[in-house]
Amino acid sequence: MLHDKGNDFWYGSTALQVTGGAGLAVLSPSIDLKSTSRKIFAGTPVDIHAQITTAAAGGTSVQLTLEDSADDVTFATVKNSTTQVVQSAVIPLAELVAGYEFSFPYSANTVVRRYLRLSANVIGTFTATVITAGLIDKRQTNHLS
Repeated sequence: MLHDKGNDFWYGSTALQVTGGAGLAVLSPSIDLKSTSRKIFAGTPVDIHAQITTAAAGGTSVQLTLEDSADDVTFATVKNSTTQVVQSAVIPLAELVAGYEFSFPYSANTVVRRYLRLSANVIGTFTATVITAGLIDKRQTNHLS
């Protein structure tokens, strides 16, 4: 799977370092889609790849939520065509190990506004964990041997 720097929420030197506590909402930088309204998950899906790269320690759980905005100032949670909020499940500490991948509910007709960001709702006091996340066009399913 390839990441594109312009489509990363948290990656490389800007990976999310979760070291906060109780009820902390950590916001990613926004991604400018350069379009006022897109069915981003229609046709060939654009996927969110969010993964734990350093195991979590000390906290209770993390949940990621996709948010959008028309002006890059006022953000709201994204809902898919079945009005379900596009967010991960609440992931408990025991599952927040290196390599864990968050999953998000998609719908073929989810429409988003121009700017996207992720919000990480952190419960408990974490001493260390690192999350990378970004939009990817497609996942590589075949591997070279």
